[in-house]
Amino acid sequence: MAPEIILRKGHGKGADVWALGALIFELVCRWTPFSRAGDDMAIMNQIKKGEFVCPSYMSAECKDLVRQMNSVYQCLYVSQRWERESDRLQEARAPVLKPRIVST
Repeated sequence: MAPEIILRKGHGKGADVWALGALIFELVCRWTPFSRAGDDMAIMNQIKKGEFVCPSYMSAECKDLVRQMNSVYQCLYVSQRWERESDRLQEARAPVLKPRIVST
């Protein structure tokens, strides 16, 4: 669960990026980034803080990718940026032209 969902700030594409980072971690390590925290409240607190430890066998590139994708700030930033961008694109969208049907 992404931090923005736990914080009840709504969610967008940032939550998807965060989830993909958690999935990559799980595929490499065979456990989730926050599963070793203990109970549910401890896990949610770690998620909100973005605290997790990468194992030593994980490559530096993979660690960097997962840390960037599972950053609390990235998650919230991507969602806010996506909302602003989609609003801007919605305003700029050309009107839909409907073809006129002529019967013969």
